Amino acid sequence: MGLIPQTKCSRCDRTYSGLRSRCPYCGASRSKRGKRVSDGDNATWKLIIGVLLIVVLIAAVVVILVTGSNDDTPGGNTNPGGADVNNPPVDDEPGKNPEGNPDPTKPAEVQVKNAAGETIATLTLKKDETIDLTAVISPDTATGVPVWTSSNSAAVGIMALDTTGMSYRLTGLSAGSSTVTVIVDTVKYEFTVQVTEDGAAPGGDTPGGTGTTTPGGTIATNVQIRTMYGDILDDISLQYVGETCDLYAVITPSTVTSVPTWTNTNPAAVEMVPVDETGMIVRVTGMAYGVSIVTCTVDGVSFEMTVRCNG
Repeated sequence: MGLIPQTKCSRCDRTYSGLRSRCPYCGASRSKRGKRVSDGDNATWKLIIGVLLIVVLIAAVVVILVTGSNDDTPGGNTNPGGADVNNPPVDDEPGKNPEGNPDPTKPAEVQVKNAAGETIATLTLKKDETIDLTAVISPDTATGVPVWTSSNSAAVGIMALDTTGMSYRLTGLSAGSSTVTVIVDTVKYEFTVQVTEDGAAPGGDTPGGTGTTTPGGTIATNVQIRTMYGDILDDISLQYVGETCDLYAVITPSTVTSVPTWTNTNPAAVEMVPVDETGMIVRVTGMAYGVSIVTCTVDGVSFEMTVRCNG
């Protein structure tokens, strides 16, 4: 069975190649007496070969198109240096996307300003003095939420004024220095806050107080308890077992040298431990469901706070 058609001679009835014009056996001319043999078998093979050729051609065209598309697309698989262009390294530069272009949703710069619009670099507060500050983010289309921290919460307390994190209130709690940091995504801004004690006025009185000088020193005329967030409260709640809160003694006048005495009526519900040796700060921790009364006493003057554990 071949691809070349066969012809049967009408004179000698022999079969020969269809490429010949005469019968090689008897010399009869094919055009006059020759008759082509049925080429049904040849047609089948021709059909199979034709289909295979079409399939191969289609596959070749697809390969050429795909290869050409990868080569022509900007940022193809690799550049001449061999780097993977489809997965470029992430650009950590603030305010830009991984391609290095400005991203309006990412902060490029963060500053902190006061109510007058002045940028805060350093700040000095007196004890018990407060100031409201606002984070300013550039560009104003950035979507990050500022996170504020104080490196020395015993000296400077911070408290959010809204749920956006943009505005905070700083309070001088005790003499010392603290670095306040505002972070938005990976961009941060830092400034230093110095807290100073109020000096005693002649005769023992201090600004804002009515203390009196005794041979043993200035005595307390008022005592309050301030939370770590700068609030003076008489009732706080610990939402779960293990939650903690630092409490600060606020004594008037500030020149009092007496050490506060703290008491806790229900240590099974609320544990209380001193934070430092000055006695000015204690830490309460929720231990079990219940209520305790925490009392701070200085020179016979007391302040009571109800501490609840809801755990």
